[in-house]
Amino acid sequence: MQLLNTLEQQLRHAGLWSQHAPVQGVDSHVPFAADIMPFQQWLQFVLLPRLRELCEQDKPLPSMAVAPAAEMYLPDETAIIDTLTQLDRLAAGTEHD
Repeated sequence: MQLLNTLEQQLRHAGLWSQHAPVQGVDSHVPFAADIMPFQQWLQFVLLPRLRELCEQDKPLPSMAVAPAAEMYLPDETAIIDTLTQLDRLAAGTEHD
């Protein structure tokens, strides 16, 4: 899905892409795993792989609202927020990729 590739490119361009996965596992019960990793790492190591897997399996995206979190955690990254807004809308069935 092009939006996922766009999000990855935007994270890389903004210098928010990590070369190494977090040392801790991604087993968190806190929204966006905020207790164990920065939001941009959650996008990279949790959201992107899960959404890509769903796309590869031709399954629908879950209803989600990630853009509001991006507005809080990455307020200056308008391109990333816009892409996440599009993903949220696509998952809600109100926009097409």
